[in-house]
Amino acid sequence: MAFAFRMHGLEHVRQNYDRAYPHGLGLFIRQAVAEGHFDQLPAVSLLASINLPNPAGASYFYALLTAIEPSAYVATALNAMLGAPVAAIAFDLARRLFGGWSASVAGSLAGVSLWAAWVARGAWLQGPLEAMSALALWLAMNGLARGKPKHLFAAFAWAAACLQTYLVAAGLLAQLVVATFIGALSLRSLGRWSTGLRRAAVAGAAVGVLSVLVYAGAVISARTALTAVVNNPHAFNEETRAGRLNLDPINHALRIVSGRDFENTFVEPDTPLFEARDRWSDARAALIDALLWIGLGLLAIQAVSRSGSDPARTTLISRLALGWFVLPVLATFLIANAVMRDWKVHVFYLLLTSPMPYALAGAPLALLERAARHATRKTRYAILALALTVAMVAVALPWWNAHGEAEATTRFPYHHDGLYSLPLFWQMRLAERWRALGCVTLHAQEDARWLASLLGDARPARAEEIHIKGASSIWQVRPEGGECALLMAESPAPARAEAFPMPIPGQKRTDRTPVVPMLYRALPLESALRPSEGTFIVNLGEGWRLLGLQTPAAAHPGEMITVTHDWRVGLPPAEPYGSWYFAPFVKLFAPDGRMIVQVDDAPAILGYRWRAGHVQTSAVRFALPADLPPGQYALEMSLFDPNQKKNAVYFDPKQPGTPVVTIRHVLWVRQVR
Repeated sequence: MAFAFRMHGLEHVRQNYDRAYPHGLGLFIRQAVAEGHFDQLPAVSLLASINLPNPAGASYFYALLTAIEPSAYVATALNAMLGAPVAAIAFDLARRLFGGWSASVAGSLAGVSLWAAWVARGAWLQGPLEAMSALALWLAMNGLARGKPKHLFAAFAWAAACLQTYLVAAGLLAQLVVATFIGALSLRSLGRWSTGLRRAAVAGAAVGVLSVLVYAGAVISARTALTAVVNNPHAFNEETRAGRLNLDPINHALRIVSGRDFENTFVEPDTPLFEARDRWSDARAALIDALLWIGLGLLAIQAVSRSGSDPARTTLISRLALGWFVLPVLATFLIANAVMRDWKVHVFYLLLTSPMPYALAGAPLALLERAARHATRKTRYAILALALTVAMVAVALPWWNAHGEAEATTRFPYHHDGLYSLPLFWQMRLAERWRALGCVTLHAQEDARWLASLLGDARPARAEEIHIKGASSIWQVRPEGGECALLMAESPAPARAEAFPMPIPGQKRTDRTPVVPMLYRALPLESALRPSEGTFIVNLGEGWRLLGLQTPAAAHPGEMITVTHDWRVGLPPAEPYGSWYFAPFVKLFAPDGRMIVQVDDAPAILGYRWRAGHVQTSAVRFALPADLPPGQYALEMSLFDPNQKKNAVYFDPKQPGTPVVTIRHVLWVRQVR
């Protein structure tokens, strides 16, 4: 059930920037290794919410995975599948703590945890966090309660490896240290703290310290400013800024097992029977919250009392389980309210408590199980029937909400913000369409790692070689064509390209407007393939040429006109040019010489992205004034770098000694008949 729940509707996962980044970075790692560019291997991954970079270990794992299958779907499915064994671990731990009935409930709740499944369904860093926590606790509990040194060492080694994939996993090392301390105190009083366990604890702690040092070295190599960790300008928390306590750590720990607010977050209000879904979900969450608090009390009692067939072992595992649950909640609560008051506590941070929320919610069933043992047969059957009915409803509601999330994603992407918000299924369809068009690259304004994840290949990704600003555009392409761009239909089209719309049936934005991605394929540029002898030279370096400058011969007042520049990128300049930003500008002059229009905010491509032999094609679009009198006007054009405050200069091969600062074309303005 846990496996099916996490895989259900996986193709509807919104494969946005966060989810695609680690997988895409893995593809770049694979490319760097294949090409022998080991100096390009990353030391860290994307920035965490506390202004520290995450480790890059997950991307190195994905680099290995992409050698087998590079698609984003496989990476997403792998993370989803890793969450399924948590249900089995929750069952086992609850059985040890509270008995069979509690174990059945704990396993079922873990199998249909909405928030845990939502986190697991993505190729992002936090995807396997719950599996990391559950396995670490299971190994540590086996090692300490059953006297197995290898299991205790494996728990530390596992946590140390997890730290290299996600910064939040560092909490596992702290939890293991506390768990080992609790175990050592309890076992020493019983004379069971063996030399093997002590050596395993010391060796495991050493591995953990080594992992921390490796991460610290990576952070230092990335030159991260540690002063920005506490003073994070991007963090914001309404509760602490209003002077209230931030109770998110407690609420999120409950939410993991109860699923509270999931239906309000990811299910659209116009989904059929939304009000009934909301009421039933709230009732389920309230019941599970109550069960968890009761279970927490029962666990605390077990941790200080001696009961069961093996009182010492029961007390020990109860203390270990209690510490595993309380420590992350208490730590995040203190950090959020005393250290970093603007820190946004996300629900997945509290997955460090897993699988204990499920075991605690199932704990009260131990009381029911004891009552059933001493009841008559009819009463026992009645109790069992009632428990099964409640359990069926508790399991069915998450499936209902999970289906509602998939339906909402299909119809209205959550907070639709462009291509990032498209479901994984449609991103894969876009990649198929891209291949069918014979494209050699994919230009887009989205992040390069996202593009690589979309295509399953890092080589074609061109994230910073196309720019849109207002109605104008620029992109850098090969003269022979075949390069492609991916934009939304409402974005201005790049010049010298043919369009291939790809409407997505039934899917609309949150404002209910249609979602229509556009693929543009660059046409061959004859002016670059067969340049004429009279092409102007551009003074940006050897081989730079102005290949074409097209303007309309005539236009009407109020009409949108387009000025198209094509210039070939030559050899790099001799001086540092990485920040150069030569953008086209256009001025319109009246017959009497007055400047009527000035367009000086067109986009450009920064120098560090210039490719020798490629062509930069710019389309500057602007509207003529609606009250413009008819007559002969002049368009004046050139390239200007606002960073250096200077123009590019042209030279006519026929007059190489005479610089041409601007080029003028005639524009006839005529009245509409």
